[in-house]
Amino acid sequence: MLIGYARVSTQDQNLYLHDICVQRKGTAVEILNEKDTDELRDLLDYANKFHHETNLAYETEHINDLQLLDFCRRTLRFASTA
Repeated sequence: MLIGYARVSTQDQNLYLHDICVQRKGTAVEILNEKDTDELRDLLDYANKFHHETNLAYETEHINDLQLLDFCRRTLRFASTA
């Protein structure tokens, strides 16, 4: 679900939406407000713990059920409101 928010393809390169949001924060072309930009970063940080491209030890990362449940709820809330 988050991958749609994470990578943005352009003619030149793959960009990360969070980085674009940070660059545009407070401008007329702002994409997400500061609160939503911070939430996106937090969600991506958690998800990256379990992704092979961002954590070579992803297979050994411990999954805490309560943290995973919180992550799922926050992701669904973010995707439905942002």
